[in-house]
Amino acid sequence: MIDFNVNDWPAPAYIRRAESGLLVPKYEAMLPGFVPAFIGLGSSIAPGSITYDTAGTHNFIVPIHNQLVVELWGAGGGGTGVWVYSNDGDNYVQYEGTDGGSTRWNGGAASSRPQANGGGRGRSTGTLGLGGTAVNGDTNTTGQSSQGPSSGAGGAGANGGAGGAYTGGLMNVPGAAGSPPGGGGASGLHFTGGWSTDGYGRGGGGGGYCLKTYLAGVYAVGASIPVVVGAPGNGGPAGSGRAGGPGAVGRARISWS
Repeated sequence: MIDFNVNDWPAPAYIRRAESGLLVPKYEAMLPGFVPAFIGLGSSIAPGSITYDTAGTHNFIVPIHNQLVVELWGAGGGGTGVWVYSNDGDNYVQYEGTDGGSTRWNGGAASSRPQANGGGRGRSTGTLGLGGTAVNGDTNTTGQSSQGPSSGAGGAGANGGAGGAYTGGLMNVPGAAGSPPGGGGASGLHFTGGWSTDGYGRGGGGGGYCLKTYLAGVYAVGASIPVVVGAPGNGGPAGSGRAGGPGAVGRARISWS
């Protein structure tokens, strides 16, 4: 029981909770789940930020603010796995990785809101892993496509992490992972003694980057906003050769002031 009628305005800054005698802020005396529109008016703002860098869905609770800045990075694509089965390097199999996942604010592109797309997977020789795009931000930057034609390196994430490095030479090594946020994985390298540019595939593309600023009033204080962080692309399997490197996870950072 609350010793206060919500229809009695203006309200005091604090309200006495009848059953305990404690003084509580007036907005805590409202019904559970009710966030009144007056919260934030005349209240002090404590600037801050939060970063989500684990793939999956997170819930951001809107704080008191004058503006929110939302930054999103898509995940990197995975590099190609390669198996070369002849000494001249001209007989080989390439195993594609998977695309990096998109990072989305409040439903993303499907709801006409910001979204940073993941980088494309490494494919076959001559086909680059494409950099991820971004939409519905004030700033939208496309990630770097994987490098070529004589390299299996991954593409860098836009405003983000480096792509997996290409080792080069007559080596048998798995592809290097991309760096977070959003770097694409490198291709694996597999040689049996001979040299051929077909001895490796292509790295994954880097994820895109998106920035959007919202002024106070767009999102109510206390609202829960879903934020989805893109999962990294998997490197292509090794077969009997060398696996492709995984892309890096995406990221979301929200700051307020």
